[in-house]
Amino acid sequence: TEVFPPAFNPRIGYLVKYLPSYDWQADIITQNTFKDNNFKYLIGNNKIIRVDVTNMDTPIGYIEKIWRLINRKRHFRNNKKPFIRAIESSLIKEDYSVIFISVSWNMFVLEAAYVVAKKWSLPLIVDLRDIHEQKPSMINHSRNLRSVLFQYLDQTFYKMVIRLRNNIVSKADAVISVSPWHVGYLSKLNKNVFLIYNGYDPKLFFPGIPVRTNKFLITYTGIVNSEDQRDPGLLFQAVKKLDEQDMITEDLFRIQFYTPKKFRKYIEENKLYPGVKKYIDFFDYVDYQDVPRILNDSAICLVLTNISDKDGPRGVLTTKFFEYLGVERPVLCVRSDEDILEDTIRKLNIGIAARTVNDAENFIKEKWYEWKD
Repeated sequence: TEVFPPAFNPRIGYLVKYLPSYDWQADIITQNTFKDNNFKYLIGNNKIIRVDVTNMDTPIGYIEKIWRLINRKRHFRNNKKPFIRAIESSLIKEDYSVIFISVSWNMFVLEAAYVVAKKWSLPLIVDLRDIHEQKPSMINHSRNLRSVLFQYLDQTFYKMVIRLRNNIVSKADAVISVSPWHVGYLSKLNKNVFLIYNGYDPKLFFPGIPVRTNKFLITYTGIVNSEDQRDPGLLFQAVKKLDEQDMITEDLFRIQFYTPKKFRKYIEENKLYPGVKKYIDFFDYVDYQDVPRILNDSAICLVLTNISDKDGPRGVLTTKFFEYLGVERPVLCVRSDEDILEDTIRKLNIGIAARTVNDAENFIKEKWYEWKD
């Protein structure tokens, strides 16, 4: 896998943690990165080999960005080599029954797993946590030269990545993904595609003892990105209406975003943000073991998404949503995806996927009155 705890990858952290319950053991080959350090409790006692690769992150500077994008293809293909060397020099093929590769975006890890599985004549199981096609359209409607250049470089690279992924997925012995939409899409490439949802650790995420908090808290945990993927607009409009009705006050009503600083701009640049800024607090990520307490203290747990269509996210059932289910707190999804999230929330009767400002406003009012009582 491209990342493993203590970095963010709870799906595989959980898998490795609970595999021994089924008499399986896993040794891990992963990228040597400690960008996040919040999942220490999921490291476990497994053998972990951490591999140094060329940094694939795109820098901020304009010239540096162009250089990185131009050279990304070369770095991408070269990065499979240290993974292959690490596997062949550190592991013995007779000790293993299967090669399991879990990946989101960095397909050089997938390519390395495929090369070794073929060389060692072992079954290859591919777990795709994300695919590029789930994202909204990458079409950039700006016509300035810089935007056109970045769009061309990005699309050229992603087409290469998708071709490589499709070739390997079509030859894998089995494929796993995270939602019915993903399974349907990938079934065009391989007949043995299975659904395993993201989830939560039941030993960590469970309902807490109800405690009266001194503030009404709406809590979001995770990254925030462009509005076409995660749009807080309906929430901000609903809170603005409640503010104008003098129903809420700054000292009692707070919206908490636990998200890294580099993602906060997507909230702060929202055109509706100034009208509700006084109600919003930002926090850095906390240790993963502290998240259940934060969620249990919340009156509402927030899911940010957008309508699921060709211009919006598709099949997105994030880990945070399942963690909300684990603690059994009310869920507000804005904007409704009008798809699997809305269906799940309705069937489980755990909250609302808001299609309108009134939906969000009425739900918040209901939970506000419950909290006050």
